[in-house]
Amino acid sequence: ELEATGVAFATTGDCEVLLQAWLRWGAQAMARFDGMFAALIHDARDHSLHLVRDRFGEKPLHVLELPGGRLAAASEIRQFAAAGLLDRARIDADILSRFLALGSAESGAATFVRGVRRILPGSHEVWDLSGTRAVARPATPLYGRFAQPDPALADPRVAAEALRAALLGA
Repeated sequence: ELEATGVAFATTGDCEVLLQAWLRWGAQAMARFDGMFAALIHDARDHSLHLVRDRFGEKPLHVLELPGGRLAAASEIRQFAAAGLLDRARIDADILSRFLALGSAESGAATFVRGVRRILPGSHEVWDLSGTRAVARPATPLYGRFAQPDPALADPRVAAEALRAALLGA
């Protein structure tokens, strides 16, 4: 689709596709993607930082808000620890208790570490970096072409085929 608009790619990498799509369509580019992705995009044009994650949440993306309005992001929490941004005293006892009692700690954006949260699947979070400290705008869902329900999907056979096609496409 991008090549049809005149974009010539220098590589075969996904990152170049993501960036070219961003330059062409801005934040709306994310809703056009199928498959797994997580990305952090700094848009110098409007001093914004965009954190986006695929619909199913296959690629992780974690955020740690730091003193002074700073922000750190990583695919795994241990990357924050390796960078010296965490200590072991930050364990979230409520999440740990839930894990020990239920065998699962999944609870929205919460993680085992206080102050570290997940960007939820299918989310697009925007941070305004134009001031002296980063300010988050509310996250919005990335549904793309699945945003509007299709009345034809009321038929279970049609819905099953549409789901199969979407999964194969992704």
